[in-house]
Amino acid sequence: MPALNIQTTQSTKFMRKCLILQFEPRHEEVIPSLIAACNGAGYKPTVLLNRRIRRIRGDVFEQVRGGDADIQYTSLSTDENMDWDSLLADVDFVFLNTLNRVRVAEWASRCGKPVIAMIHNVDQFIKTPECIGLLDRPDFAFMTLAPHVTAEMNAQTDAKYVDKLGLLTYCVLADTPVAYNVEEMRKIVVPGNLSLRSRNYAALIETLSAHPDKWQNLKFEFPSSGVDRAEVVSVISQHGLEKRINVLPLGDQPEIPHSEVFESFRSATIFHPLIAEGFAQYQRIKITSTASMSVGFGVPMIMDRYSEACYRFPMLVSDNTVQATLDRLSGVEDEELVEIHSALAAYRSRMMKRSAEELARLIGRVV
Repeated sequence: MPALNIQTTQSTKFMRKCLILQFEPRHEEVIPSLIAACNGAGYKPTVLLNRRIRRIRGDVFEQVRGGDADIQYTSLSTDENMDWDSLLADVDFVFLNTLNRVRVAEWASRCGKPVIAMIHNVDQFIKTPECIGLLDRPDFAFMTLAPHVTAEMNAQTDAKYVDKLGLLTYCVLADTPVAYNVEEMRKIVVPGNLSLRSRNYAALIETLSAHPDKWQNLKFEFPSSGVDRAEVVSVISQHGLEKRINVLPLGDQPEIPHSEVFESFRSATIFHPLIAEGFAQYQRIKITSTASMSVGFGVPMIMDRYSEACYRFPMLVSDNTVQATLDRLSGVEDEELVEIHSALAAYRSRMMKRSAEELARLIGRVV
């Protein structure tokens, strides 16, 4: 077993090797946080990603790298074409950035290397026998992206695997500090897919339309694609709210490029998750990416009290109605927003260190 020391500098001269894999064309925004944790745990990773990611959204590593890594986009949709013997020959372990599909679980079970895997959605993982069967393997360990997801995973497995689960805080979204300025017109950005099932776009549109003279210091931006995008855009137009709600245009592919999404996030005053009433998955089985954007960019977000209790980092809190959130967003003092920004920077530093420690602990279990 290699000695594990949390690195405190950027030097990777003496680092050991590991392999990070992203088979599916998604979740690539998490990888810079994982690279930072690997470097902190004494590893320089080779990262292989499905090349469809770059084709449909561009190269996320042009926006943020997270640390020292060799990054390659390749044909991971057809893993049988890969020279796995060569790729795995000198690595200590494999990190699967997404594990909830049968094909990936089957590949991991036979790869011949210790595996650490990210659980993004507890229900999907638990309902997949090929995934749940890996929990008893001594050469496997797992991570989640938030304490409440870890808690749900332990609850659904009767706490049999407490020490095999670790926490990676997905918060490395800029390689240098992002300036934060509060202007008179506050830009409220709603990250995540345009889905009416999980986000309450309808209530926001209806509330703004019903009170045209209120919250005049707020403008909104949706930097998103999604199944309900066309319907949301149509309803915005029907209510004449195009000047108050900007929906970023799609690129050549049916997605918005990372470059434009990241620019939207960097210029936000406040993030709003706009979680739909009665949709509790973001407080149980997975995270809302809005939380990661808030910590990563140092931009305050607003949440209800239940969500604050789950995510546990500095944020604005309000009652759980759209109108209450708009009142809070419009009325909060500039000084409070700047204080939250500073608190988020300190929290991000602590959680990056903890993520490296958690990864090192799991490496020590499986390698």
